[in-house]
Amino acid sequence: GMVVPSKANDLASVLTNECDEEVAFHRNGGFALLLRSTFGVPFVGQLQNRLVGVNRLHDNIQILKRKNFECKKASLAKVVFSYSQTPDLSATVNFTEDSPMTLELDPGNPHRRISVLLQKLLNNGESGFGRLATALQLTLPLLRVFDTIEGKDSSAVATVHTRSLDWYRISYHAPLPHCSFDVRLRVSKSNTATKGKIEMSWQISDHHNSSDQRSAELSAALKTLFVEKGDGWTGVITGIVADLTSGAENAIARVDDVVRRHRVSEAAVQETAKADAPASNQPVVVVLD
Repeated sequence: GMVVPSKANDLASVLTNECDEEVAFHRNGGFALLLRSTFGVPFVGQLQNRLVGVNRLHDNIQILKRKNFECKKASLAKVVFSYSQTPDLSATVNFTEDSPMTLELDPGNPHRRISVLLQKLLNNGESGFGRLATALQLTLPLLRVFDTIEGKDSSAVATVHTRSLDWYRISYHAPLPHCSFDVRLRVSKSNTATKGKIEMSWQISDHHNSSDQRSAELSAALKTLFVEKGDGWTGVITGIVADLTSGAENAIARVDDVVRRHRVSEAAVQETAKADAPASNQPVVVVLD
């Protein structure tokens, strides 16, 4: 068969016999497909599926190029690509006929925290691969700092709850002050001369509620932080707006540092535990039917 030479050139650059022995491309636009079929059994459906796979593979390779991701291995069955050098992170997307695509991540990959949501995104429509690539890029700075925050203590005094791919909540517990912060993706239209341009940023806000137990010193420290400006982030009185790269990571680390500097005393922890525990001297009432 023949395809547009530019497409054949893109595919020939990543496809080798070691990757996929059932398809081969020449840079002049020619290609060959190996089909296996029982004698007398129609192979048109198999041919159509292969051609669909070729177009899908080309589209995915173009997406990886636009994202500056490295395509490490490609075939009609799967694509393996690297999307981060620091740390070194890779992902594998498997393609199977008449089945959902599957996402594989190495152990220790911070994106395993949201792998179920990423898998769902991957299979949501024809542009799922592109949305997956964007989500990996947008969420990596957050997930890196989330792992750091949760790994600072042996007990779960700081936990991150995933609400969606664009909404997370960081919660602190004793002996740290009982408080929480929301991290959400904010999408807005630019006010610059570029009409219709969409701007995105991560917004960190104080999720203050009646159950929070924070000192006046912590409240004052957060109030001060929320009017400061740092590397890639800016305080906006009610919280922080950060860029999509290192800004969000830096801002969340600063919030974490402020909270940890106001650790609750042991006496206050015991007092809180007593208030939360049921009274042991209350009589137990057993109702018999």
